[in-house]
Amino acid sequence: MPNYFVIHKPSNLIDNVICSSIQPRNTDTRKFIAASDKALDTYYKLLSRHPSVCVDLGHLMTVSPYTSDIVIAGRSGDAKSQKIRYRTEEQPSEQVDHQQSIDAWLDEHPAADVDELNDAFLCGLVVAQAYLNQRKNAVYNA
Repeated sequence: MPNYFVIHKPSNLIDNVICSSIQPRNTDTRKFIAASDKALDTYYKLLSRHPSVCVDLGHLMTVSPYTSDIVIAGRSGDAKSQKIRYRTEEQPSEQVDHQQSIDAWLDEHPAADVDELNDAFLCGLVVAQAYLNQRKNAVYNA
């Protein structure tokens, strides 16, 4: 009796191998492909390396020319991708000088404290205090 690979159509994984005297009928989720002895040997070798993982039919076809011959059955494919996806080019973002933007904000808000500067630029309290100290020193030195 001939053997058949039981293929899960949506995932293209080999679920099982069955032996049947007649060709099993394909269903919406299962497909049956005849399996030669050499294809079965290759399948069981792949399965023994990773027993907890189902073997992909495409991988078995690349490893075993016998399986590939059965699946392709003399057909030649001219398959082309039908989806064309265009990716927009990323525009380089403007380089903003952080120091200048903080100085401009501090000019607009001269009474700002550490918490307000931190809230405006999310820079952290220590960094905000350093900016304020730097500004005080610049005012005293000028």
